[in-house]
Amino acid sequence: MTGVARAEVEAVLTQAKLIDHFAVIVAGDELPAGGSKPAPAAYLLAVERFNQVYPEMQLTVDQCLTVEDAFPGIEAAHRAGIKVVGVAHTYPFRMMQRRADWVVDYLFEVDLDWIRRVYLNPDTLPTAG
Repeated sequence: MTGVARAEVEAVLTQAKLIDHFAVIVAGDELPAGGSKPAPAAYLLAVERFNQVYPEMQLTVDQCLTVEDAFPGIEAAHRAGIKVVGVAHTYPFRMMQRRADWVVDYLFEVDLDWIRRVYLNPDTLPTAG
């Protein structure tokens, strides 16, 4: 999900040979007026499209996780009911910590095994930050 136009997103993903790895794309030019971040419209549309592609999953927002580096995106995700991993390269770690559910300094620090455990059994793990 991005505020960039779909054609630009697809061009970059195609150039990087990554387009086949994205079943769902939500671009800025597909949102209704007033639907850009911090409005939750983009996140809700992403869940809706994901369910269209994979109807057997019946994905709900509480099963989702977003990775964000900016406050409007964090607010949009939270308004949609989605947990957030904040990446502290746009804003300082401490500032991100106040807004995101979990924070990392760099994207490569996102621990997918830890996230999997949190989502499989959310009552048994403390939050990270």
